[in-house]
Amino acid sequence: MGVINVGAKKIRTDAKLPSYISPNDAGMAVYAATEVIIPKNTSALIPTGFKIAVPFGTEIQVRPKNTTNPLDLDLTIDSMPGTINYNDNDEEFAIVATNNTNHEITITKGSIVAQIILMAIPRIKFIL
Repeated sequence: MGVINVGAKKIRTDAKLPSYISPNDAGMAVYAATEVIIPKNTSALIPTGFKIAVPFGTEIQVRPKNTTNPLDLDLTIDSMPGTINYNDNDEEFAIVATNNTNHEITITKGSIVAQIILMAIPRIKFIL
């Protein structure tokens, strides 16, 4: 499969665009643009510092980051997978995360908070 160009616009100069950690990864790592403190048992938006222009006929799916660390289960990504559609690019792309613990969690600037995958979406036609 070839490469599909996806438009992006940084809205924070020091934002890090998503990237593949290794050449065989299916998803691109998404990085926090700022430090975010998530109080116990609550949800918060984690800003990424950029906007995305999703090409027509595709979607970007937001998924939990790839991890083997059981402690990472304390933080979940809401709407797994979440979908970013064509024309959903008016605002900064942010990750909705929930802290499932009884203590606050600090997301440090530049840390990986999720992964995204670009998927082609065929049109559906229901036949009776």
